Amino acid sequence: MTGTRRSNITLEGNSVRRLNYRPFLIMIFFGIVYSSVSLVNHILFRTYALDLGMFNQALHSFSRFRQAIFTLDIEGGELTYFATHFSPISFLYVPFYYLFGSYTLLIIQILAILGGGYGIFRYSLISTGNRTLSHIVMIFFFGIWGIYSALSFDFHNNVVGAMLLPWFIYFLRRGKRWSCLIIFSLILMCQENMALWMVFITAGLLFLPGFKGKRERIFIASLLISSFIWFIIVMQIIGPALNPDRANQLSRYSHLGGSLPAIVLNIVGHPLQTARLLFANILEDEIYSGIKRELHLMVLLSGGIALIFRPQYLIMLIPVYAQKLFANDYALWGINYQYSIEFAPVLALAMVDTLSLIRKPVLKLAIMIMVTLVTYISTFSVTESRISKWYTRVNARFYSAEHYRTNIDIISVRRAIRLVPDNVPVSVNSELAPHLARRQKLYHFPIIKDAEYILLLQGNRSTYPLTEKEYREMITELRNSSEYLIENDDPDILILKVRKD
Repeated sequence: MTGTRRSNITLEGNSVRRLNYRPFLIMIFFGIVYSSVSLVNHILFRTYALDLGMFNQALHSFSRFRQAIFTLDIEGGELTYFATHFSPISFLYVPFYYLFGSYTLLIIQILAILGGGYGIFRYSLISTGNRTLSHIVMIFFFGIWGIYSALSFDFHNNVVGAMLLPWFIYFLRRGKRWSCLIIFSLILMCQENMALWMVFITAGLLFLPGFKGKRERIFIASLLISSFIWFIIVMQIIGPALNPDRANQLSRYSHLGGSLPAIVLNIVGHPLQTARLLFANILEDEIYSGIKRELHLMVLLSGGIALIFRPQYLIMLIPVYAQKLFANDYALWGINYQYSIEFAPVLALAMVDTLSLIRKPVLKLAIMIMVTLVTYISTFSVTESRISKWYTRVNARFYSAEHYRTNIDIISVRRAIRLVPDNVPVSVNSELAPHLARRQKLYHFPIIKDAEYILLLQGNRSTYPLTEKEYREMITELRNSSEYLIENDDPDILILKVRKD
């Protein structure tokens, strides 16, 4: 094993010297594509209170050395930010917040994905020794649908965690344990469910032929145990301590049991019911049928065939499938949002290890090109239309003119926003929240509480959680109220200020 690793390292070093700039040109191209999805959405007020507004508000608090409080709850509750998701990695973002403001997390997310792609490239290079093939694998990874679904909907720390996975396995393969431990720790810091994922990641690695050395297996097993212990600590001790009075993420699985142990026992003890949950619509409305089938099809068309030849990677996806398909929330079932991002690195890594089973270089290239073409066609198809509900097509179709148009005057809205002082409590509709997060108290309209200002986009914009009729009626009521002064009123944005006299 040691001799093989040394030859791989030498091969990689020689290949990288010959490659020079090529993988970075690929990264620059996709960086532009990803920015045209994510950053353009933010510029055009198509990012939301939940979740970018919540994350930006927390980041602002951290930058001021204050405890971050989540105040955007649509029911008006308030709790510490870490009670929503335990993600201490957020502290590491603070230095960048001073530079990039409300765009910070979106930029970090894009860079994380590009870095993940480069990690896939490096892993492919030491596994296959073929630089052209490694380029294609990298391009394949950058085209998987889960990346575009995540980019079209705000920022999430599980995206960052998923993009660290290729580096974790790369360093493990290279025998660089300290680097591996750093990446491992960062993944655990991203979000509480990342710890459970790492339990299955390390379990899958134990069965891979590339990790058969005794010392390697002991090291991987120790990481597995550490992941499991950390998951239990967060879910059973830290989580309840931070949020004793509210339902946590496990509420989505209440139909399987009232606690984590009960849920696990139910899943293990009823295998037929568990198998049914992987495919069946468990809700009464038939409108949600077909969502799970769409997910399975996209996995298959995005390199999922590799999971047959390398089932060890299917082990790594067990908690991802369980988190998505066992929930009573149809929004998790399909291919929308950030809930599919973990598939991207696992499918790419599985493809690399599957290619290593093929001896003929020409056949490897042919298969990888075909898989890449099918992946891009599939991603384009579901970008145009999908079964999964609450898909906002305009947010994802970066290649269309529609994506770059908006029905509001962006300059006028930004000028109006500057009328509102930082740090005063405000109530805003969802699309304004990420841009007004520089304050401790930021409420999701129609929650008003002690807000000194109310800012509402007008025209054809999101009215969540109100219906459009309720939204219009409440605006009329506020306009006619003697409690508020109208600071700005134009077709794009209404700003009301609480009367002080």
